[in-house]
Amino acid sequence: MTTIITYQSPAGATIDLTPEQVAGLESANAWPTDMSGEECCTVSHAAHKGEPTCTDAELVSYLLGDDGQCWETRSGITLGQIAEAFGADTQRSDEGNTSDTLTRHVFRDGTAIVEAGDAMTPAALQRARRALGWSQSRLAEALGYQIRHVQKLEAGDSPIPKAVELAMELLAQKNALRLEG
Repeated sequence: MTTIITYQSPAGATIDLTPEQVAGLESANAWPTDMSGEECCTVSHAAHKGEPTCTDAELVSYLLGDDGQCWETRSGITLGQIAEAFGADTQRSDEGNTSDTLTRHVFRDGTAIVEAGDAMTPAALQRARRALGWSQSRLAEALGYQIRHVQKLEAGDSPIPKAVELAMELLAQKNALRLEG
């Protein structure tokens, strides 16, 4: 058991945080919310013994969004900034190719988050789609998305998941083979 502080949202949702997690959240100027978007910001139980609701990595992942692809909060705070605020040991491995770069953020509690390579840009996604001769509608169908989602990806309103980047690479290879053969 460790020292924890219980925070509560106006709707009654609670989260148990260590003093170190609280300090990281305050330093990052980010705070967890409940399902309705209300911040869990009222102390409902001062320091007491217990276990935190989540690890540092889980807490940071929650702040970034639950899709596992967004590396910044809704307010624009990046994973790197949050990791720094949490006192994470950040290690970067570079194989000489930006797509092979890995950044590992190891938090004080031993948990970690790994960022892989540079993400595909919205402009690169749009160029790749056009190179295939596809409409946004056709790409959405191929990816199993609604057209609105493809539009958001190309506008930069939504992060481009690694799976979409890989799918575009495979489609480009397949298209090149078809043109050659």
